[in-house]
Amino acid sequence: MRTIPKKFGTEGEGSIATLRARGLRLTGPRRLVLEVVRATESHPTAEWVHRMVRRRLTDYRTGDAAP
Repeated sequence: MRTIPKKFGTEGEGSIATLRARGLRLTGPRRLVLEVVRATESHPTAEWVHRMVRRRLTDYRTGDAAP
């Protein structure tokens, strides 16, 4: 299994290039997943990532500041 590099180049260029090279678009939700995963030093579970992304999506939709 290949992973998307956490840091490569500036502002995640490597991650974005890797996604595009695999024929994937960088959608809003996909960008949020990358941000959440990059922001943690631990190895998050899929459930934790999902919770954090949903929290951010809710904050963006309601205009509230993220915690």
